[in-house]
Amino acid sequence: MHLRLLILSFLIFFFFSLPVLAEETGLVGNLHLGGYLKNETALRFQEPVAFTKIRNILFLEASADPRTNFHLYASFWAWYDAAYLYADYDTINPPNDPNLPLPFLSQRDREDYRYFSELRELYFDLLFPSLDLRVGKQIVVWEQLLGFRIIDEINPLDFREFVLPDLIDFRIPLWTVKADYYFSQYQLEMLWIPFFEPHRPAPPGSEWELFQRLPGQEEPPKTLDNSEYGARLSRTFGGIDLAVSYLNVWDPFPTPFREYTGFRFFAPPSKCLPTEVRFDQPVTDPDCGPVFHPRFNRMHIFGASAVLNMGSYILKGEAAYITGKYFGTRLADRDGDGLLDHGGALERNHIRWGVEVDTILKGADLSFAVSQWIVLGWDEVLFQDNYDTFLSFFGQKSFRSASVKAQFFILYLINNGELLVKPKVSYQISEQFQVAVGADIFYGKKETFLPDIAAPASDRLFKFVSTFVGHDRVFVELKYSF
Repeated sequence: MHLRLLILSFLIFFFFSLPVLAEETGLVGNLHLGGYLKNETALRFQEPVAFTKIRNILFLEASADPRTNFHLYASFWAWYDAAYLYADYDTINPPNDPNLPLPFLSQRDREDYRYFSELRELYFDLLFPSLDLRVGKQIVVWEQLLGFRIIDEINPLDFREFVLPDLIDFRIPLWTVKADYYFSQYQLEMLWIPFFEPHRPAPPGSEWELFQRLPGQEEPPKTLDNSEYGARLSRTFGGIDLAVSYLNVWDPFPTPFREYTGFRFFAPPSKCLPTEVRFDQPVTDPDCGPVFHPRFNRMHIFGASAVLNMGSYILKGEAAYITGKYFGTRLADRDGDGLLDHGGALERNHIRWGVEVDTILKGADLSFAVSQWIVLGWDEVLFQDNYDTFLSFFGQKSFRSASVKAQFFILYLINNGELLVKPKVSYQISEQFQVAVGADIFYGKKETFLPDIAAPASDRLFKFVSTFVGHDRVFVELKYSF
């Protein structure tokens, strides 16, 4: 804690000293400093009622242009969450499944995520007549349909609050070399990511815990062979923006290979439930549960996208063919050998596609999108359905000369009957100060613990939105930009 405060103090001092340094040395031209102070307060209005977040955020950014073809950018943020001053840990973070055995609940890991600091981005741009080069820690976005990732599998995601943060805060910047080459009427974008980073789960024990780092999980060694890379070629033909892309990347979710012997899936003996047994760590007794062998696997993503401007409508489409993806399996022993079939995961190629329509109706910006995953060679043992379909809607309208903005977002997962609803109203009091109020509402059926292959598809082990039914909240955001 003291080290974090020391580093934070140094960065703030250095940040506010930059203008003096630039003026005295003349080394930094066109220096721009900015950032914001923000408070995010959330109240869960279902039992147990509590302020689950009183987060105070400092965001700093700086950019400079020492030469006409050279640009520098850096950003940093840190926060302190004061919610734990007013409620205890278990009130703020109740377990998502209170029906788990008591030893599992009493010994779950706890991490309150009260303090956090991170260098967000740090990169430089070199600009030439037909080539733009960006090197450093950065975020790269390849297409983006409303609420769906189809081609855009470059930056991993931060699930500290599920999928609720703003999209720009949801992505994790990576050290990347990005080159954009312009020739004829084409643009070729090339990426090299030397260091792999997986998705970042919510802190252990947090109310937004959906998945966790598995026992024995290790990232691939940081070698040249394990780096990630990709390319995207785009051009406009007759008013249609077209692009094709390829990514050779690691799946940011590890494959949860696991083994059971004795095949005691649903009624472990009493010896498996003493207080020393931990739910989130491997069990050495083969009759008590799974032993995990997590592994990251390489994926190849072949993508295509199109954007068509039709006057009052904009039509967007994306599609991807992915190889090397593993999908988790149900607890099944169809060959009767007493072992979990397929080691708990099957490799299957799959297709993702999506279409979005954007329009303006009576002054409101409206967006509708549909997306689907199709698993090729589907097997009934998979948790993933053969066809998994999603819908999303976003509406936004400004009032009072754009100082008041109302937004409404819906994400609907058809197969599971899961629904996320996010209304929000913001008021721009001045150029620097903004106030927003909103809510996060979850609908769906909670998962059943450890279903087998015979369980109905609606009772699968893994749910997404409906995991957080009962965590509905309202929130207030105060933001001062400088």
